[in-house]
Amino acid sequence: MKNTLYHFFGFILIFTLFSCNREKTPSIVLSEDNMTEVLIEVHVVEAMARYSHLKDNNQRANMYFNYVLAKNDITLAQLDSSI
Repeated sequence: MKNTLYHFFGFILIFTLFSCNREKTPSIVLSEDNMTEVLIEVHVVEAMARYSHLKDNNQRANMYFNYVLAKNDITLAQLDSSI
């Protein structure tokens, strides 16, 4: 009985150690700092578009959104993968 408990707890310990390895993040995913900066800029652009009472504010929002992507040298696919 005592031997069985040692095997059981040994198995649990080994299983736990192997399950704790970190998965590598894909290269397409943005870093936490870069993602924070991009999200702040995107939220500012969305707020400008929402509260702007000018004509074509959707077109301006798209223009600013594309500027944010270009400024941070990322694509829409990278942003979507990071969210």
